[in-house]
Amino acid sequence: GIKAEKTGRNDLLAEGRKFSGHAYSHHKGRSVHHGTLLIHSDLSRIPLYLRPDPLKLKANSVESARSRVRNLSELLPSLTIAQMMEALIESCEEIYGCSREPMAFPDAEAIETYRRIYGSREWIYNRNSAFTAEVSHRFPWGTVTLSLQAENGTIQDAVIWTDAMDTEQIEQAAACLKGCQADNRSLIRALKKQKQTEVTGDLILWLTQEPVL
Repeated sequence: GIKAEKTGRNDLLAEGRKFSGHAYSHHKGRSVHHGTLLIHSDLSRIPLYLRPDPLKLKANSVESARSRVRNLSELLPSLTIAQMMEALIESCEEIYGCSREPMAFPDAEAIETYRRIYGSREWIYNRNSAFTAEVSHRFPWGTVTLSLQAENGTIQDAVIWTDAMDTEQIEQAAACLKGCQADNRSLIRALKKQKQTEVTGDLILWLTQEPVL
């Protein structure tokens, strides 16, 4: 077998390098989970598909995404994808008391239709705004990117992208910026009117030190 450990909130490591990452979402009583496993992947192609936040890599003293991952086959050459699939299914059946159910996948034409829809900027970002200012910062609780659309001296749209666990506070902070005058002082005043938490306090301090507009 392979000795593995859980680290952070969503990664699995073997001998100090990541082989699996997971993401979760819980909304209105429904939960979604997806994960990855590196078994026999071409790791040289990772930079073509992944563009991790450089601020996060710097904070964790990691030079690149490629330098912190590994294939499980490096540790167990005989391991196959089929074996791993079967092991995962059996584990789920044992832990959750469920049984496997065959799934029917859409044909190539349907997949292309879905790709166009769910690969569009409008669907991914739920907007097609052309942002006029964008800055990023790394906090202990996560990375944020503040995107603003200003027109005639007023913030018309504001979005804060983040990998933080508590997105509710982030969404509230972004919402309060809409309609503000397009200058740092106005943004700070708007944030100070919100419930003061670690998140809002850090955002205020950041905007005090770094001009956005």
